[in-house]
Amino acid sequence: MSIAARIQARIEALKTSARAVSLEVGPNTHLVQAILSGKTQNPRIDTLQKLARALKTNTEWLVHGTGDADQPESADVAEAISLMPRLDAERRAQLTNYARYLAQQAKDKKA
Repeated sequence: MSIAARIQARIEALKTSARAVSLEVGPNTHLVQAILSGKTQNPRIDTLQKLARALKTNTEWLVHGTGDADQPESADVAEAISLMPRLDAERRAQLTNYARYLAQQAKDKKA
């Protein structure tokens, strides 16, 4: 399932419209329609984060289709995602590797 299909699914689940979601995200009233139509194929991460919030879901589900679509994003996750574009490539890789390390530790601790 594509990002556009997941956005459409959330719009239907919330019984709202693409325009209403676009208005909640920001001033571009055609943002969601542009994504749904394929005109915008790679929205920026900050846009996806705003969409996730407006669609009452999380960025992981919106982008990758993994996780629980009905689980809104936590403030900590939202902050980490919002920091990524401000980092250079090397720092983004370091942060990603550290996050993987912490996730593996948490998984090992549960096992």
